[in-house]
Amino acid sequence: MASTLPQGTKRKAEQLNFRKSMGSAMVDLYVGPRKEHFHVHKDLLCNKIPYFAKMFKGGFQEAITNSASFPEDVPGSFDILITWVYHGKLRPLTMLKDNRNAMAWKVIALYSLAEKLCVSELMDDIMDAFRDFQQQNDTLPSCNFILTTYQKLDSNSPLRRYVCYCYTFVLLKETRDMNMMTSLLAKVPDLATDMAGLLRETGGLYLSLRAFRIAIFILTIRIHFVLGSCRFGLERTGLRGVYGFIS
Repeated sequence: MASTLPQGTKRKAEQLNFRKSMGSAMVDLYVGPRKEHFHVHKDLLCNKIPYFAKMFKGGFQEAITNSASFPEDVPGSFDILITWVYHGKLRPLTMLKDNRNAMAWKVIALYSLAEKLCVSELMDDIMDAFRDFQQQNDTLPSCNFILTTYQKLDSNSPLRRYVCYCYTFVLLKETRDMNMMTSLLAKVPDLATDMAGLLRETGGLYLSLRAFRIAIFILTIRIHFVLGSCRFGLERTGLRGVYGFIS
């Protein structure tokens, strides 16, 4: 049924709903060693990310000052996070025009931030974007990407499990230099352990790319990842992107 409200009244109601969702209170976030400043609508941020609701609406010091510092985090990743908060979607993940070996945003750094803040929806969106990027560019994670993933992310991180799947598939299909692949195992003992567990689960059967995708789907859907408690008593999951790899 069409709205019977006059156009002016309808527009005013939409503006009020927008203002209500945004709120008027602001919070200040200081990120990185140089304390880069982000001035963000408090209600919007807290409604989108429960971590910040606990921080700014609980009994912590941040709730009194309406400010928080994240000295160890990457300002560029926070910039993408805040864009996601305001617009509900990630910036496209593409190759940089002036550097075909670099992506438009840092997948691991952003995923690490999403894990830290317990934002499973963002973790899913990152996995979706990264998976789609790889399919569109007919590529899999590089050895350097795998190494950095293992260095930066939690042991139960879905992204770590994903790159282990990818590494195992590449190793068994012999599509990359064997010396480079085995040297990675020496640098990342946890990767060798994870790969051994994966091979035991699958029997080493990766007969095709589709079989590889199906294996990822079957293995991950049997596991409910709970990645530990955050500082503010939240839990992290973030599985949709891993499941979606079977597409």
